[in-house]
Amino acid sequence: MGTYGDRRMSSIIKVDQIQLSDGSTPSLSNLGITDPTDGLVTGKVLQIVTVNSTNQQSFTSTSFAATDMSVSITPSSTSSKILAIGTTSLRNNTNGFTAISLYRGDTNLGAGNGMAYSKDFGTQWRGSAAFNYLDSPNTTSSVAYTIRCRIQESGHTGYVNAEGAQGTLTLLEIAG
Repeated sequence: MGTYGDRRMSSIIKVDQIQLSDGSTPSLSNLGITDPTDGLVTGKVLQIVTVNSTNQQSFTSTSFAATDMSVSITPSSTSSKILAIGTTSLRNNTNGFTAISLYRGDTNLGAGNGMAYSKDFGTQWRGSAAFNYLDSPNTTSSVAYTIRCRIQESGHTGYVNAEGAQGTLTLLEIAG
């Protein structure tokens, strides 16, 4: 036998299938390979929760009032983000302004005017409203998110999920 010194040899192994002794398919860790996604979970969707409603609700308040579109989520990490996506239809009984906003608990995430609104230029007009919002709740406790609705001028009536149209609030936990 000769000496090879510093020469390196390479080999190629070609197989059709690798099995464990019990006939099962091996995992990466069974083969001594670390998962290439370990530690790189930022941006992955960890969980999704949603609520749907076709319940038309009326509002006569100029302050935001809760709808039945409320859902809770428990983040798995304080660094997680919550992507909230909301859709509904709005109506006002007169020429008026109806708005929706997203609340985390009692905190209005859409500020004063809300996330989306409809401005009606006639009676019994219906329009759709949609929003998305990326929140950083910084907790691992359960957090409730709610769509709330209001009108702009007293004496008007606003409607959410107008005429039984479906409203949806979906929360996605995004790894941070």
